[in-house]
Amino acid sequence: MSRNLIKKSMKHVKTFLVSLAFIGLSLSAVKAQVTIVDQGTIGSLTWVLTSDSVLTVSGNGAIPDYGWGDSPWFSHNHFIATIAIGSDVTGIGERAFEQCNNLISITIPENIASIGNLAFQNCGNLGTVNFNAIACATMGSGIFDNINTLNIGEMVENIPASAFLDYNIGTVNFNAINCTTVGNGSGGAFGQSISALNIGNRVKSIPNRIFSGCGFLTPLIIPDSIISIGDYAFASCKMLPYIESYALIPPILGLNAFEMVIHQPVYVLCQVKDDYINAPGWGDHFTNIRSFGIPPKQELCMISVDENNHNEIVWKVQDAVNSYNIYREGTQTDDYILVANVDYNSQNRWVDTASDASVRSYRYKVSALDGDCDEEGELSEPHKTMHLTINAGTSNNIWNLIWTAYNGVSFQTYNILRSVDGSSFENIGSMASGGNTSFTDNNAPVGNIYYVVEIVLNNPCVLHKSLSSIKSNIASNDPVGISETQAEKIKIYPNPTSGTLRIESGDLQIENIQILDIAGKTIQQFNDTKTINVSQLSSGIYFVKLRTDKGELTKKVIKE
Repeated sequence: MSRNLIKKSMKHVKTFLVSLAFIGLSLSAVKAQVTIVDQGTIGSLTWVLTSDSVLTVSGNGAIPDYGWGDSPWFSHNHFIATIAIGSDVTGIGERAFEQCNNLISITIPENIASIGNLAFQNCGNLGTVNFNAIACATMGSGIFDNINTLNIGEMVENIPASAFLDYNIGTVNFNAINCTTVGNGSGGAFGQSISALNIGNRVKSIPNRIFSGCGFLTPLIIPDSIISIGDYAFASCKMLPYIESYALIPPILGLNAFEMVIHQPVYVLCQVKDDYINAPGWGDHFTNIRSFGIPPKQELCMISVDENNHNEIVWKVQDAVNSYNIYREGTQTDDYILVANVDYNSQNRWVDTASDASVRSYRYKVSALDGDCDEEGELSEPHKTMHLTINAGTSNNIWNLIWTAYNGVSFQTYNILRSVDGSSFENIGSMASGGNTSFTDNNAPVGNIYYVVEIVLNNPCVLHKSLSSIKSNIASNDPVGISETQAEKIKIYPNPTSGTLRIESGDLQIENIQILDIAGKTIQQFNDTKTINVSQLSSGIYFVKLRTDKGELTKKVIKE
């Protein structure tokens, strides 16, 4: 070859390469072009397997039934990763795609009217089935192995009875907006193995029996588009932990739509809770219809006593809510009365100024309110406060302390605190919390003495400051509680009396008056008053306990 011819040939090669680069191709792209691996015809259908592992079946008619290994593409089954079925194909025959173990997903197109036995058997990697067949009339047995995700398309109108009965299915995405029937059988379309169901937000009706017997379905979410739920649609779905319905109008329920699903809670929007309770098939079937937004059960942290003998209630802060309700036990056991509502953004502490810890113990509960309708959650477990009393021992400077046990929190130790001035307390003893609620101080100082029982918490309450202990009321051996000069200003007469007691207090302000029997039990209580009617009391000895702005005073009176 002459030098000029070689140069001319090289010029043509360079021109060809430049042209390929100009149109966005390369030599490697030319080599990677999809090629046909195998192909053929089946009656009016054609099939083509290409080098990208796609098997395409197209034409008019149904893919016929085959015996094991008889399909024309069977020798390539391990190579096939995708199957594309044409929109005019009307059926998938028996064993048609058996043992395509590299097949990951399959779409059943709209015109498919039947699927034969074992059609996708032993396709071990098949995880997703897109079922779009509009009016599939029959489905054989053993079509699939297991299905991770089954997508029911929007245009599906009919699903054969027991169509997916034999398969373990992880999630069903049900989007059929026109599906009204499930074959002609009495059973459902699915077995017990469905673990999750997602109903599309365009679906209006749930067909009769479709999910009956799905015993492991958990949970059920009903979108706001649902108008009706068919006969036995969710019968025997016994494992449902709860049902959520977002429909503003309670869906019309068919016969026994939720047969054997009774005690599971049904959550609805708070605005329509009463509508569900009054709707046929809802309120007369389900025993527990609730509102969304009900906050969880709350917990009290502690109830202590402040410097004014008022109970200080502290609760644990959990997730954000609207507010908290505080309840105090009334005059009957377990009858709790709402005494306060505290905004969530306020401090998680409330002082009950109506309480008097020096008189008695109290029990409290707390709850949370949340949601658009301020739905209230379950009340907490109660806490019961300590009430400390004091009485003289067998000789001077011996004082016996008795208190009611604190209930509601775990702790190991009671500390006994003592003070000679009512303000600075020291620990004079500790004792285990296991049921013993009395202590004797055998070495008390001479004169007035004050005591408090303290509990040290295992886990301090979290507030604006760390609160690590619970305290009782202050109990004292001081029978007056106020100075002798102040006590002289108080006169109670006539004494003895047959019916009326008059009280003079000078410039002292009386805050509370209690009538105690000889055992120390409060039998009457009054607020700021100068006259007390005791005519209804039996004859005997009583005590009048006065709380003033300067302290307390107790005097004995006789009722004739």
